[in-house]
Amino acid sequence: YYVARRPDYAAVLDAVRRGYERIAPWPEERPGDLDTFIAARTLVLANDVVHLDREGEPNLDAAAFFSRAEARLQDLLGSG
Repeated sequence: YYVARRPDYAAVLDAVRRGYERIAPWPEERPGDLDTFIAARTLVLANDVVHLDREGEPNLDAAAFFSRAEARLQDLLGSG
């Protein structure tokens, strides 16, 4: 989730995958599963932001978060 939009994402993902597979099988059973996991993480964090914004979290920039989340989801869904 946190590195998916970096320009060196492919290299970072490859390194993470190699390390992960030393411990456990890679969780992506079908191509695209990883994108689904990233989209799900985006939505979970969006829910957190909504709740924090309601509580008046002083350092929260909800509009900026949702702008980034929208761009991330558009990338993942191929509509951006």
